[in-house]
Amino acid sequence: MAMSIETLKKALNKAKTVTLTVRVRPNATKTELKGFLSDNSLKIALRAVPEAGKANQALVKFLAQEFDISQNQVTIVSGQTGRIKLVRLSLNS
Repeated sequence: MAMSIETLKKALNKAKTVTLTVRVRPNATKTELKGFLSDNSLKIALRAVPEAGKANQALVKFLAQEFDISQNQVTIVSGQTGRIKLVRLSLNS
C-alpha cells in the first residue's frame, strides 16, 4: 500500500498512537512535506534553522497542523539533534 498522509491519519484515528520516522532538512526555503522515502519515512523540509531547538519546534508545529492535532500530542522520541527523528503522534495526550 502506498504511504500517504491520509493513510497515516486513518492509522492514527484507529490506533490512537502512531510512531513515524522523519527525515528533516532544516534551513529550507519553506516548510513542507517533500514526500515519503522508500522505507516509508517522511521527508520534511523545515524553514527553521537547526539552532536552539527551532527546527524541532517547527517540526512539531507542522506535524500537528498536518494531522489536525495539538502540538502537545506530538513528541520527538529520539533524534532531537539529528536529521532523522522518531516522532510519536498520540490522540491520548
